[in-house]
Amino acid sequence: MAKYSNCPKSYEVFKQFMDRCILHDRSLIWPEKEVWTLENLEKIKTNFIDNPLMGGEFWPKLFEQFSGLNEGCWSILADAFFVYGLPSTYLKPEKEYEFIKKVCVKKDLSLPEFPDEKWKVLYQGFAKTALQYNLKYKQLWVIFLFVIRVKKKEDKVLFLQDHKAVRDELYDILNDLEARDRSYGMVNMILHLGYPEYYDRMISTQDKRKVIDYYSDRIDEGIKEKGNLNEKLLSIRESFEQTEYKDKDFDFYYPVIKGEWDDDGDVTNGSEDSVEEDPFLDDLVKSLLHKQIILYGPPGTGKTYYAQKLARTVVAPDNFEKDYNQLNNDEIEQLEIGPIIDNVNRVKEENIPYYPKTQVKYMRFCTFHPAYGYEDFMEGYRPEVSEEGRPTFKLKNGIFKNICKDAIDNPDDTFILIIDEINRGDIPRIFGELITLIEPEKRWNLDKKNPKTAVVLPASGEVFTVPENINIIGTMNTADQSIALLDIALRRRFGFRELMPMTESLENQEISGINIGIWLKELNNRVLEKVGRNLQIGHSYFMKNSKPINDEEDLLAAIKDEILPLLQEYCYDDYFTLKEILGPVIVNERKGGFNQEIFSSKGRDIIINFMKDMIAGDEYSD
Repeated sequence: MAKYSNCPKSYEVFKQFMDRCILHDRSLIWPEKEVWTLENLEKIKTNFIDNPLMGGEFWPKLFEQFSGLNEGCWSILADAFFVYGLPSTYLKPEKEYEFIKKVCVKKDLSLPEFPDEKWKVLYQGFAKTALQYNLKYKQLWVIFLFVIRVKKKEDKVLFLQDHKAVRDELYDILNDLEARDRSYGMVNMILHLGYPEYYDRMISTQDKRKVIDYYSDRIDEGIKEKGNLNEKLLSIRESFEQTEYKDKDFDFYYPVIKGEWDDDGDVTNGSEDSVEEDPFLDDLVKSLLHKQIILYGPPGTGKTYYAQKLARTVVAPDNFEKDYNQLNNDEIEQLEIGPIIDNVNRVKEENIPYYPKTQVKYMRFCTFHPAYGYEDFMEGYRPEVSEEGRPTFKLKNGIFKNICKDAIDNPDDTFILIIDEINRGDIPRIFGELITLIEPEKRWNLDKKNPKTAVVLPASGEVFTVPENINIIGTMNTADQSIALLDIALRRRFGFRELMPMTESLENQEISGINIGIWLKELNNRVLEKVGRNLQIGHSYFMKNSKPINDEEDLLAAIKDEILPLLQEYCYDDYFTLKEILGPVIVNERKGGFNQEIFSSKGRDIIINFMKDMIAGDEYSD
């Protein structure tokens, strides 16, 4: 079964679409309306598909093509945009709702406010849709043409029960369209949402081919000879589910699996067939849509890496309607972390480099530490030298106040602040009254005239509020502090996601006869037993540029310069415990230190053999 566990409502609503709209002519959004009639759909086909308007912007053209159509046709259009948004984790839920709302406002159709129970499905989805998915006419054409063909069948129910017949019909629709107007992505999405037991959530034809090429030895011989792309993919999935993944869920986009079949991970510009997937990242995106989050875990588990990746994944489509990998250099410069200035006055007041309005920075980054205070984060008096050369104090804005001002000035854009090592700061002192304002329920919806909650800042006397279009991502190292010790008010306002060592990401990497992932797993088993869960060693100590190291020199340097000192610190110079973890070859308990030979010319052989022995399960007896 290829059903994606993160989006149960997506399958549920698509099933409603097939039952209500296709079989019984009723609306998806307004089930009491019988609008999905063949007569209405033929009118839409004539005006919208058979007579396309070339050039110009999408929405004015769409509204012109629907201008002479009845209310039922407009209701169908709103329903179609609802279906259009079901699969995508790429499109922001507010954006998907906005598409539906545009149609309803234009035709004066009533629509429940967002958020509402009905619209929770928009927070789900199963695929990171790429740039071509924003060519909305392609996706709508496939939806309308498919429903028209089904309604013309003698027995619609029997037809929809036959996934192969549905698949053939969908590909026949594509073959009848000009190449530029085809959407293989929508076809793959319909097949997956309707028949997840046969069709994977992999909407990229290019990715499907990569998987089939790499795992060709797993394909059943009969299917390998005569099967189509989807049948071969299903055969590979079944092979995994009958062997390595017999008792657990399987996904082609698990990092350990994708690392095998995806030779480069590149994204072809403009292709809907090639967007990088990461199930854990997709889940983080959905979490961030509901609540600001803190990523926590032991050192080296990729917390800061995922915080930045998450920020890019959210901001790029929200602000540029592109995946991060599809941005040009200017757009990357505008998105990436850096100083932000949106007016000359603030430049003069705060003596920081000037960026024009078009270069406002959407991502900001700060690190909390014991000396970090409210003055750095919000506002406060800072020392400086006057024009006369005398020491003085001047009221200056902090990073959070500045990002809030920019977010209010740019209400259609998304801003993200990353707070690294959030647990190392004095939270009550740094946040002050902001601890109330950052609650989602207290945020200012910029569509409304007045904010829900505002405070008067003690230093400047300004009335201040936090807008809705700011997200906060924090990271915290559990080697420093358990989340149980965090300020209760902060814990209530953030969602928490744990990152533990992903040893499986290293299990395909072998250096000098050592499987790095298996060795790290064994090391962490010992650390877990002797010093605790929160003090394990993260996989990123063995990564470089987001990929596993492959050089013996890098491996030895990681062991000697990072892993050994870290374990020594964890054990608080308790060399008996340290020896229990690493053994007497590495630790000299009597002298209270490491065996100095490992730092000599003999060190290479000692460390390599020690790692091999650990994998073999030796007890390192004296």
